[in-house]
Amino acid sequence: MFLMKIVVIASCSSSKSIPKELRVEAESLEIGQIKQVASQWKRLLDQHLKHTDPLPCGQLYQGRAIQEIKKVASELNCPVYFISAGLGLVDINEQIPAYSLTVSKGSSDYVGDKIVSETFNNQLWWQEINSICGNTPLHTMIKKNSDTLFLLALPANYFAMIVPELMKLTDPELNRVRLFGPAATKKNKRFDHVLMPYDNRFNGPDSPLRGTYSDFPQRALRHFVSIIDNKLTTRSPAEDSQLVSASLSKMRLPPKIIRKQASDEQISLLLQKKWAQYMGQSSSKSLRRLRDVELTACEQKRFGGIFQSVKKLMGDKNGR
Repeated sequence: MFLMKIVVIASCSSSKSIPKELRVEAESLEIGQIKQVASQWKRLLDQHLKHTDPLPCGQLYQGRAIQEIKKVASELNCPVYFISAGLGLVDINEQIPAYSLTVSKGSSDYVGDKIVSETFNNQLWWQEINSICGNTPLHTMIKKNSDTLFLLALPANYFAMIVPELMKLTDPELNRVRLFGPAATKKNKRFDHVLMPYDNRFNGPDSPLRGTYSDFPQRALRHFVSIIDNKLTTRSPAEDSQLVSASLSKMRLPPKIIRKQASDEQISLLLQKKWAQYMGQSSSKSLRRLRDVELTACEQKRFGGIFQSVKKLMGDKNGR
């Protein structure tokens, strides 16, 4: 066995260091065919750069998941690329404009709302955005670097976006890929053997890196790096899976917690009533308190909107 080069591939983040009002927003796009919308988006990005300085990709993206990826990159001293719905495949050091575009439904910047189609195809969007931005396709990068192991930490919707690229890999090429993300390969069994077997035990009381569902893939990748002692060799996917399974065997499942359902208004009132305990905390830490202390259920993106509204209402100058 010999040591391999490493490349980390991760999803971008909706949390950014630049306020939303200062970003290019997909919400402002006009409705059209997918190629038209992609071209229109590229023009908006180019126009934005005429008036605003770009910043490194790694500085724009924020949040726990991004911090975990940066720690992995530091430990392995390896390149990092982000799967960006608004820019395609981008290097962590690439200078990029501040933007807001997502392939996740429910956001005002969901690009699917701008495409004339009964069903938005995020795979076609991924193809168009990479083409119009002049990016090297992911599958080409993997094929060309035969001495490199690619570690992909992606949520299910981002994994789905790049499936056609991974399908272009031969079996030996795919064996140089490791996937990290809950249930990421359910719809395509070809990737099962390269999906590292992290499960809910990783969120249990014995986990060294507990967190939320949204940062699960990135936490799993960081844990994987720690258990292989930075010795990423030519082991097979099966051998790496065995290392993960052995580590998880020492962990217990999280206790089953029954959390009560609440409306947006009820959660807002709860936050206002107990603002002394929440002010100054980040949205993610506040959500953890809501779930673990108040035993109240709330999806992360939904909570973020409620939290920001309450923070503005309460005039919390120290909140983040």
